[in-house]
Amino acid sequence: MRRQAEVLVRQARLIRHMKNVGVENLTIDSEYDATNPKDENHAWEGVYINKVKDGWVRMVNFRHLAGSAVVTQRDASRITVEDCISQAPVSEIGGYRRRTFLCMGEQCLFQRCYSEQGMHDFVAGLCAAGPNAFVQCDGYESLGYSGAVGPWCTGLLFDNVNIDGNDIKF
Repeated sequence: MRRQAEVLVRQARLIRHMKNVGVENLTIDSEYDATNPKDENHAWEGVYINKVKDGWVRMVNFRHLAGSAVVTQRDASRITVEDCISQAPVSEIGGYRRRTFLCMGEQCLFQRCYSEQGMHDFVAGLCAAGPNAFVQCDGYESLGYSGAVGPWCTGLLFDNVNIDGNDIKF
């Protein structure tokens, strides 16, 4: 029997940027149609960060997502994503699917993150301003390359990143 916690979600007042906010010690497990290994009628993103400065995602486990475990959008800066695990994604292979740890913000650090069967496990998107870094990350059974998936990604660092079954492209 699974024990689940009670969660309360509130809408924040509209402000220019949220500061010093984070998500920690959480499991996000998307329900999907187990009879369809390419089901996409379920959660695509685990944590989506936009209009945040000085934020973090720490020790979060993601299971069965179709898109990204963590996305930092263009209006996110100084974000740390660490000790996160993404496993058993459920989706078709290709397109914008399985971009497991996707950075489109600036001054973002992804460290000690783990991804299974991602199409692009550790990537920076179109015009990611940088500097952004992926440090001590591991991709297992990778289905595509990690690196820049859009043009004009500047200041992108990969340090001690292992991609099983694929490579890093800039």
